[in-house]
Amino acid sequence: MSADEAARPVRYRDAKPRQRFWFRVVVIVMSIVVLGVLLVVADMLIRGYAEDRVSSEVEKSLPTSVEGDVTTMIDGPSIITQLIGGRLDQVHLTSDDLTVQGFPVVAAIDLTGVPTDTSKPIESATGTFTLGQETVAGLMAASGIEGDIALGAGGLSYTTGTAFLGQNIDVTIQTRPVLDSGRMVFRADSAQLSLAGFDFDATALLDRVVPNGLSVCVAQYLPADVSLDAVDIVGDEAVIDLSATDLVLDESALARTGVCN
Repeated sequence: MSADEAARPVRYRDAKPRQRFWFRVVVIVMSIVVLGVLLVVADMLIRGYAEDRVSSEVEKSLPTSVEGDVTTMIDGPSIITQLIGGRLDQVHLTSDDLTVQGFPVVAAIDLTGVPTDTSKPIESATGTFTLGQETVAGLMAASGIEGDIALGAGGLSYTTGTAFLGQNIDVTIQTRPVLDSGRMVFRADSAQLSLAGFDFDATALLDRVVPNGLSVCVAQYLPADVSLDAVDIVGDEAVIDLSATDLVLDESALARTGVCN
């Protein structure tokens, strides 16, 4: 055999049985690798499309007083497998530029067991709405509560003023948040009256001034099937925890908002 013949690649038909076996192994392995890469790429493309589709559907179905862009992330195994099964394991919805009545809200919602048929309910949902001081003040003003507010130290400070016999009187009320029948209620703990440079303890007057506290109906901005679970003041923000079971994600269900008793 000449040197040129020795250097020339062996063709499959000219190969010995053992060489043919390894040819087959190499071809099979390469085919599996290529197929795996194609499946991964296809899964990424389909997952991206599905996430965009979910975001679009949710944005379109938001209640009329709520607007904003929603980002979707679908977790779990292969999206192809999940779609074939007709259910998405975990879906995370977030929005940093949501507005309620024109006021900014940050939302983060986790959905479990989301059917691809939007007429069927999901298994469960949990999440938070974070309202800054500006938003809380704006929603209170929309509810007819005028005055200056400040969030901090786990509560809300509310100051309002009036004039009496030519003197300006300011009343500052310290409150703490609770949830009651779909409302975020700031119940008064103490009050201070300021007149002519002097401060007076006016806590004894709370039952007459704000017997029911200061409240905002939050349920009216959320789908009717969503429950409000807890509210906390964290720094200068109000954080509301919410949850839902058997929530349907179609446009008519999400547009039907709650009411406050």
